[in-house]
Amino acid sequence: CNKMNDSHIITGGLDGGCCCFAIVSTSEIGVVERFGKFSRLEEAGCFALMCPIEYLSGKVSLRVHELSVKIETKTKDNVFVEVCCSVQYQVIRDKVYKAYYSLSN
Repeated sequence: CNKMNDSHIITGGLDGGCCCFAIVSTSEIGVVERFGKFSRLEEAGCFALMCPIEYLSGKVSLRVHELSVKIETKTKDNVFVEVCCSVQYQVIRDKVYKAYYSLSN
């Protein structure tokens, strides 16, 4: 079992070809590409890939994430104040394609 892109890829067949399986963890969606182009989304579990033309390009977590940022701002009376701001966000299951291909860090 090889670990690749935080995924478990299991290969079989002649010379490690044509029969591959990938595993996606619970609360994640796998993005599968065929010849470098989007093919489909895979739910949690084990699924087959047609190696070498298909591969698990990546995973999108459906868990709630938190982003904390410290902001320094100036008040009207010229006092500098540091405020901590936390935002919680989650990828919507129907928008996984857009989250994976459109958003960046």
